[in-house]
Amino acid sequence: MQLLKIFLLFIFCILQYSLWFGKNGILNYINLYHDIEIIKKNNNVLKSHNYNVE
Repeated sequence: MQLLKIFLLFIFCILQYSLWFGKNGILNYINLYHDIEIIKKNNNVLKSHNYNVE
């Protein structure tokens, strides 16, 4: 029974690591979200410049 608990804890830790630090993990999602917000702001500035040119 003790070995099963250790094994399940080990599997849980591996899954948590991949969730937080792996490819397409939560930290990557947060960084992409911030990048998208910056790009949206830049697009809004460019749209206003385009509107002024017309």
